[in-house]
Amino acid sequence: MSINLENHKEFYHTSPGFNFTLSDAGDVLFINQKFRECLGYDLVEPLKINDILTSGSVIFFQVHLQPMIDLQHKADEVFLSFKTKTGNTVPVLLNAIRLVEGEIPKIHFAGINISQRNNYEKEILHARDVAEKALLDNLEHIRLKKELEYSQHQIEVQLQKIANYSEQHKQIDKVLSHDLQEPIRKISIFASLIENIDPEIEKNISKILKSSERLRKLLNRMQRLHAIENASLNLSNVSLKDIIEKAKNKLDIKDSSLQITHIDSLIFPADHDQLVNLFSELLDNSLKYKRNETPLVIKVTTDHFMQNTFIETEDKFQYGKYVRVTYSDNGSGFENTYAETVFELFSKLHMDKGLGFGLTLVKRIMSLHRGTVKLKSIENEGTTLTMLFPLEA
Repeated sequence: MSINLENHKEFYHTSPGFNFTLSDAGDVLFINQKFRECLGYDLVEPLKINDILTSGSVIFFQVHLQPMIDLQHKADEVFLSFKTKTGNTVPVLLNAIRLVEGEIPKIHFAGINISQRNNYEKEILHARDVAEKALLDNLEHIRLKKELEYSQHQIEVQLQKIANYSEQHKQIDKVLSHDLQEPIRKISIFASLIENIDPEIEKNISKILKSSERLRKLLNRMQRLHAIENASLNLSNVSLKDIIEKAKNKLDIKDSSLQITHIDSLIFPADHDQLVNLFSELLDNSLKYKRNETPLVIKVTTDHFMQNTFIETEDKFQYGKYVRVTYSDNGSGFENTYAETVFELFSKLHMDKGLGFGLTLVKRIMSLHRGTVKLKSIENEGTTLTMLFPLEA
C-alpha cells in the first residue's frame, strides 16, 4: 500500500490537531505547523522523537509503543508527554499507523492536546467530590434532623412526666406535712393524758407513745427527703472543716472519744446547708454502728479527680474535673455485697437501729449536686464512702 504524501501536505499543515510522521530510526520526517508551533521549533529544524518527548515518554516509546506498532502496525489512544523547546510539558493523546511507502516504512501520528481535558477532568472530579460530599452532608443533616426530632419528642414526654410528678409531689408534701402529722400528734397528746390506769395498760400506752414518736420521725425524714427532691442548689465555696463542725453541733454529739481528722481539706462549690445535712447523716450513721469499746475514728480527705461526665449514657465520653471526698470510719461495717442495697429507701442491715433513711438522703443530696457516691465496707473493720462533686457547671 502506498500513500502519496505530497498530496496531503496541505492537510498536515492546516490540521487543527497534532500530526507528524516518523521513520523507523525515530527521525521526524514531517510535522504539521500547529504541532511545531506548540513545541516552539522552526520549520527547518531537524528533529528526532527523543528530542520532543519527556524522559518518561522516551522510555515508554522505545520499550512499549514502537514494538507494539511494529507488531500490530497501529496503536489507538496512546498517551505521550511531549516537551517544548522551553521545557514545558504538553500531554497528547495519539493514534498511530505504520505504512510502507516506496519500500520505506513510516509511522504516521495524529493527536490532540489534552491539557484542557485534564483540567476539565480535574474539575469534573472535583465537582463530583463536592456533589458527593454535599450528598453525604445532606444525608447526615437528615439523620441529625431525625435524631433531633426524636430527642425533642422524648424531651416533651419527659417534661410531661415531670409536670405530673411535680403535681404528685405537691400532694405528697401536703399529706406529709399535715394530713399524717396531725393524727400522730393527737395520738401522742391523748395517750399522754391518760392517768391512774393499770400498770399493764400503762406499759402498752408507753409502747404507743414510742411507736407514734418513731412514726413522727419517719414522717419528718420522708418530708426532708421529699424536700430534697424539689430543692434547688444554693452554691457557694465550702470548707469541709466548717461543714463537719456544724454537723457535729447539729447532732449535739456527747461522745468525747470521737476522733475526726481532716486531710487536704479543699475549698469547692456546693450547697452549704445540704452538705451539713449530708455529714449529719454520715456522722449519725457512724455513731449508730460503731464497735463496742472501740473509740470511733473518722477520717475525711479531699483531692482532685477526673471522671467521665456521662454516667447514665453508654459509649459517651467527656472527662470533667471533680473534687473527691473520702469519708471512712472504723465502725462495725458489713458485707460488701450490700454496698448498693444500703442506699435504697427503708434499707437497713440492723433491724434495731435507725429508720433506713440516712444513706438514701446522702445519695439524693449527691444527685442534687450532679455528683456520685460509692460505698465500700469490710465487716468489723469499717466503711468508706467516696463522693465526687463536679467542679464545672
